[in-house]
Amino acid sequence: MTNLVPAVSLPSEIYQCILDSLPFDNPDRIQLLLTCRLVCSHLQAIAELPFLWKGKYNQRWTYHDPAREAERIADCKDDWFKRYLRRSHSDYESYDILVQIATQRKGRQANAQRIHRAYRKDAWDILERYTNLDPPEYADEDSIWLSLSFWAGEMLRAMHRAASLERLYRMRNGQNMELEEGLSTLDGFFGVPYEKLARSLDLMATRCKDSLPTGTENDTRAMCLAILAWMRDQHFGPAEGERYLALQNNFMHKVLESRTSLPLTLVAIFVSIARRLGLDAHPVNFPAHVHACVRVKEHIPEDGEEQEHLSIDVFHSATQPILTAADLDPILHAMGTTVEQHPELLAPASTATMVTRAARNIANSLRQGAMTAMPDTPWRYWTVVTSCYAMVTTITFLSEAHQADHFIDMAVHVKERIRHIFPLDIAVVVESTIMPNLGPLEEQTKQIFQGIIDLTQKAEDSATRVTTRDPKANVKYFVGLVVALSGLGIGQE
Repeated sequence: MTNLVPAVSLPSEIYQCILDSLPFDNPDRIQLLLTCRLVCSHLQAIAELPFLWKGKYNQRWTYHDPAREAERIADCKDDWFKRYLRRSHSDYESYDILVQIATQRKGRQANAQRIHRAYRKDAWDILERYTNLDPPEYADEDSIWLSLSFWAGEMLRAMHRAASLERLYRMRNGQNMELEEGLSTLDGFFGVPYEKLARSLDLMATRCKDSLPTGTENDTRAMCLAILAWMRDQHFGPAEGERYLALQNNFMHKVLESRTSLPLTLVAIFVSIARRLGLDAHPVNFPAHVHACVRVKEHIPEDGEEQEHLSIDVFHSATQPILTAADLDPILHAMGTTVEQHPELLAPASTATMVTRAARNIANSLRQGAMTAMPDTPWRYWTVVTSCYAMVTTITFLSEAHQADHFIDMAVHVKERIRHIFPLDIAVVVESTIMPNLGPLEEQTKQIFQGIIDLTQKAEDSATRVTTRDPKANVKYFVGLVVALSGLGIGQE
């Protein structure tokens, strides 16, 4: 008979290796590691070692609310096990509120506010998980997985739009930020967070760096040309013909997929990569189309001498990537500008200026060719309305002239379209983000927004409890058909 070695007699290092190698591709499997703690005190001590939980923590959660994360760090120090449990508890609380949102119309707006105000970015991971929830193998008549997935997506996108509004407030108050972060404000209206774009740009910069020819690190001109060549190799280039006016060219998350775009977005990608590789690159609000400027780092100006810069035309990088004063001055003269205006037009532009220009590009696409350049899909109407939402909101917050009038136009837009298409934006965007920041000059806007809030609350108060349909009874309308027809505008009054 084989003699069995008592488990407790095994070296601790073996236990650590075993527990660290357990598969935890699904957060539910963490329960396996927690169960190991119940075997004995020896195994409990090993199962709570910080290095086991640090990796699990970073693997499970991508987004963190800065204030709540700082509080966890202060309370838990290097105890990653305790930190993991604290964060898991927040997920369970967010999930309980999400279930109420999915199953009860009455109180839905208040519950959306609870998640947004109490958990903020801490709730993004759990909401993303349930947004992408796979259907169960067997769904009985009490299953709410479809409703849960729908409302998790609505809640997540509403919170991303609220985050976009917060960035607009920062730019409006004079705070500058990286161009990519400013432009991500527009992507946030489609439910794409800045953190996701930043990770994609980080990866692109790493790949670009690996492809740079030897010796370019100390040659600004050569490095700029190498980045442009790498972008062309990755098929980044100008949108042409009717594709030039396509709406997707104005949003970075779409451009990272299609690889063709307008000058502004291509410049944003170039600047993002260049800055990650150590170059001092900025956008230039050139009248014809946006350029980039890069400080020549090997040039050290003497007293009274100006710093040397390179003017980069990313849009035409295949033919004339670097422009000189001899190239730019005639163009500016032909546009009726004076010599005194040239330095300002060739200087680095603020992120707010670029984001405003991007919003006006969206308006131009909507006026001149958005529908013809967009595939005829059920989501076309939603895309157009979302783009309009992003454009109107951005111009409202960043335009210096007639701002009160812009706010009124935005409020009317929300009243007529947004509250029907983005049901949780009234609580998360309007009531929690916009209303507290309106000044005395926007009193009329406050009244319009308050009317929308009251109207939404009245509809909730009069709502009856949702009951599950009998699957054996005749079902007249199917969810997929309703979504498809609503996207085409059919059946709407």
